[in-house]
Amino acid sequence: MRILMVPMAAMAETSGPFSRTKWFAQAFIDRGYEVALCAARDPNFREISGTKNYFLPIPTPMGLPHFIGLHTFPIAEKLGMIKRKTVHSFEEVLFLTGANSYSYFTNSIEWIRKAIKDFKPDLVYAEFNLSAIIAAKLEGIMVFSSFSYPAQTCYATSPQYSQGVNRALKKIGMNTVQSSLEIFEFADQLVIPSSYELEPINRQNVIFIGSLGKRKKVEETKNKDTILAYMGNGTISKSVLVKVLTEAFSGSNFEVYSRKRAAES
Repeated sequence: MRILMVPMAAMAETSGPFSRTKWFAQAFIDRGYEVALCAARDPNFREISGTKNYFLPIPTPMGLPHFIGLHTFPIAEKLGMIKRKTVHSFEEVLFLTGANSYSYFTNSIEWIRKAIKDFKPDLVYAEFNLSAIIAAKLEGIMVFSSFSYPAQTCYATSPQYSQGVNRALKKIGMNTVQSSLEIFEFADQLVIPSSYELEPINRQNVIFIGSLGKRKKVEETKNKDTILAYMGNGTISKSVLVKVLTEAFSGSNFEVYSRKRAAES
């Protein structure tokens, strides 16, 4: 089997998407599958031995012109403006990274389609990459996508940021959407590196595979004063997580366990 993997790209450093891509890619290779990437060489990119990487552009924040975004974003990041920004939905995350702007969405779909035509995969795996889902559908290739509880439209949406996506969908002759997060529903299978108990998503095409990487056993407890802090593997560092949990529960009667979801890069 040949698998093309397409992780979400961003100018910001966020370990989640590419670390999961790397984990899956290595697992597929170990099982004898042929794997190729179509991944932007952003700050999160790492070479994966035994894989070819097809070109994918890096989106610019909020769809700004590349020159402006290239110089504005690092300044905003250094000033701490990015961490102070309140985000209301995963759709807003896509807007902030520039992934759902018309120009990037259209351009990235074409680059992924080129990779599909050259590599001829049996399956496309989209790591939170909406462009990859559309590209696979246009090429008639089965597509699996990573998914999570906050990525659901019933959890939170920001439809005002779907204009660029809808403009692109109209251009290629596909139905428009109320929210760009609806594109996840186009995938043949949604893969969640978690459990139903932690992310209760009721869909027929969902696969729960549990946490990636090494697992640490936590002793079972019937203590009602126990809290499990379950965090995604993204821009929030372990030190910040521990600091915030300490401030929140220090001096209380709660017993706190923390768990970072997915694999570390």
